[in-house]
Amino acid sequence: MKLLLLLAGISLGLVVGFWFYASARNLSETVNFDVTTFLTSLVVSVVVPLMFVALPVHASQAVRRGAKSWAPRRVLVAFAASLMLGSLAAEGWMLRDEAKFASEVSSLDSKYSRARAWPNQTGSLVFVPGRGINGTD
Repeated sequence: MKLLLLLAGISLGLVVGFWFYASARNLSETVNFDVTTFLTSLVVSVVVPLMFVALPVHASQAVRRGAKSWAPRRVLVAFAASLMLGSLAAEGWMLRDEAKFASEVSSLDSKYSRARAWPNQTGSLVFVPGRGINGTD
């Protein structure tokens, strides 16, 4: 049961970290790595989910003061680490898509756009000659 809880926390963290980071980065409409966007997206993908999970877990531990349990602390650490890994995977996924787009437009001299890669198909990458590549949401 302990292992199952730990694996569930890790799996959930990877998915939530990836999805929240990709969504936050897409909304920022940036292309390529940007420190400010990276840090802001990490707040959305790591800090916010941790607040929603850690506060109830901490409150339940406070109610059960006498109970010694390894599970909440280790699951929270595993969840936090997997949120971070999911976020880093999303950044890599988006950078890969942007590099692919850059190679698609390298020989073009006209305006071109296409949807970003999954899960950000609602956003687009746009190439405008003389202005470069931009992101839209």
